Amino acid sequence: MSISDMKPLSRRDLLARMGAFGLLGGAMAGGLPGWALAAGSADDLVIWGPPVGPSIALAHLVENSEIQNFAPGATFKTWRTPDQLRAGMTSGKMKISVVPSYTGANLYNRGLPLRMLNIMTFGLLYMMSRDESVTSLDKIAGHTVVMPFKNDMPDLVFKHITQKAGLVQGRDFKIQYVSTPLEAVQFLLTKRATLAIIPEPAATAAQLKGLKNAVGVSRAFSLQDEWGKATGRPPRIPQAGALVHEDLLEHKPDLVKAIQTGSMASTEWVNNNPASAGRLAQDYLGLGAPVIEKSIPYSNLETKSAADTREELEFFFSILAEQSPAIIGGKMPEQRFYLAV
Repeated sequence: MSISDMKPLSRRDLLARMGAFGLLGGAMAGGLPGWALAAGSADDLVIWGPPVGPSIALAHLVENSEIQNFAPGATFKTWRTPDQLRAGMTSGKMKISVVPSYTGANLYNRGLPLRMLNIMTFGLLYMMSRDESVTSLDKIAGHTVVMPFKNDMPDLVFKHITQKAGLVQGRDFKIQYVSTPLEAVQFLLTKRATLAIIPEPAATAAQLKGLKNAVGVSRAFSLQDEWGKATGRPPRIPQAGALVHEDLLEHKPDLVKAIQTGSMASTEWVNNNPASAGRLAQDYLGLGAPVIEKSIPYSNLETKSAADTREELEFFFSILAEQSPAIIGGKMPEQRFYLAV
């Protein structure tokens, strides 16, 4: 399967899928992004997810792990719209869901009976460029940066790292906001923009589509790296992980533990076998295997328990809350929010 395999997608489908890329890069005001596990009986387990890095591991989880011992016939499917997830979460039919970590904090602080199980990706954000001379943050001076999701996590992170670098928006650079990562990709490919912040795997898709259309798109730098420089901490952002409904924890704790253990093993397999992972996940994610394969090294996939990541998460939340307290629900979540499974 090649990049041309993406062509049969209708524009509506592509918009939905590219929008899904951003759901792990933005919290979606009022939305509940992520993948979800609809927990009926263990025999009809369905794991849902958007076409992004963690879902590659989930496709492997249902096909090649011991999860089948706990939920025979378990399947993985991609969801189509955020409204589908929102309905499932509010009705209680979806018992476990991967969301942006700060969205998890927000939902918990709003009183929903949800607990953070893990983190599955430590950053998906990249500055993509048509100008090969832009290789670091200081080189954006004089440019306009296209940014999906105004006032959401990518925007807040970018504001923090530019402020720490002494760059002033409006004086040293400008930001042009767009609604989705798809729009940001199109701005690059149609040469209406030179720089754009794009999450994986849309960033890799932009590069490969650029090659096909004779438009050079390079990976200028990682926002994870710049986060590390700005904060003096490791170059990684605890961006997204799984939330578990307390009802599932109470009634099926062994299943929850199996999902966590299996997710760790499947994530490791994906990182060590990107070509095989691309082939495995292409039908699940609706993307060409080359896009998936080439995006994996840049998806920072690692599954760690929420308890083991608590300090890192709390620091991340505190930086976001400095600029927008509402993004985490106005306060830091309590210790019980972070599960040790």
